[in-house]
Amino acid sequence: MAIPVGDGVFSSTWLSSVLEGANEWPHGSVRVRSTMRIGAEHGLSGRIHRVTVETERGGQRSIVVKQETAAAVVLEDISPAEQGDVLHGCTADQAGAVIRVLARLHGGSASVVDGPGEADLPRWTAHPMESERWRNRLGRASERFPEILGPRVLSLLDLPESVVDTGRVLREEQSSWLQVDAHLDNTLFRPDGAVVLLDWCNAAIGPPVLDLARFLIEGVVEPTRRYRVTALLSLYRDELRRLGVGHVSVGELESGFELVLLPLLQGAIGWAGRDDLELGTRASTVCESFLRSMCGWVLGDDPGSKRESKVL
Repeated sequence: MAIPVGDGVFSSTWLSSVLEGANEWPHGSVRVRSTMRIGAEHGLSGRIHRVTVETERGGQRSIVVKQETAAAVVLEDISPAEQGDVLHGCTADQAGAVIRVLARLHGGSASVVDGPGEADLPRWTAHPMESERWRNRLGRASERFPEILGPRVLSLLDLPESVVDTGRVLREEQSSWLQVDAHLDNTLFRPDGAVVLLDWCNAAIGPPVLDLARFLIEGVVEPTRRYRVTALLSLYRDELRRLGVGHVSVGELESGFELVLLPLLQGAIGWAGRDDLELGTRASTVCESFLRSMCGWVLGDDPGSKRESKVL
């Protein structure tokens, strides 16, 4: 199906053809009544609009249209909901709710990751960054964020060589479906306490601790409060056991958590050194926060952190 350019994605004719082609849409053709931009500058790529439509079978409905450069997708509108924010943290109840959702995702998929149809989902691998690319990214990142990547920190880093050994061990871990970008900006909290995970474009198969570490490290638990990780990993284990699929100990989860720190730090530095990272934007602020947190987790301190998390 051809994707209209620009505001063409709000065409009543095109939206009707997309919605009527989905088995889950029982309301017939639609007529667009209004559109409103949402999610701008808040960790979401592309353009996202809430679209109010009048349906053939009566009544108005709200849908969400996400448009990338050459693609578009029509999504269910699950409002009202509050979007998480990695720069402000979350409450203990919200953190627990996300951990339980991740346990259900991982526990429910662990036994089927090698089943029919899974070939379309890529395998996550801890790839070491090529040496020249790494030098370029590290140099640019240290110029942009010298208070985090100062000489002392740089002298302690042994990346990306260390990622090779980490990746080898992680490949032996139990695999499941992964969201991969499981952080607060990609989380919606509904009034009834339900959690919705957004942005599945990087979904993959791999070690569940990747999702856990990404969520806990980015905006939830400060490096100086590592004991909270044990408590939340215990909650994750208990949810797996409740589902009847848990055979992992908290100690094993903690070991896996430590393993994924190096690939995540490599990724944080790689992001901080990208050509297209524009300083002074929310994206660069989130990147700086993630980089500071990762250095704190890997190196045992939290360089220059002044942010107070709401969580714990």
